[in-house]
Amino acid sequence: SSAIKPFLKDPSSAAEEEEDPSPSGSGSSDVAEFTDPFQRYVVEQFAALESMMTRGFDSLSRKIEVLSKKIDDI
Repeated sequence: SSAIKPFLKDPSSAAEEEEDPSPSGSGSSDVAEFTDPFQRYVVEQFAALESMMTRGFDSLSRKIEVLSKKIDDI
């Protein structure tokens, strides 16, 4: 299980580095660049999907860490 942990931490840290510290603020500024309503809609949807995937990955990695600790205890 210890071999899995470094692999899990790398993608999540990379995802955090790519995102700005304030996702809501950066999202609104990015959306302001697009005057076309459809472009703005696509950008908003992509930002929402990205944050949802990031949260899902974080919770999944926490669950895997908990499981690996339980396996180590056995």
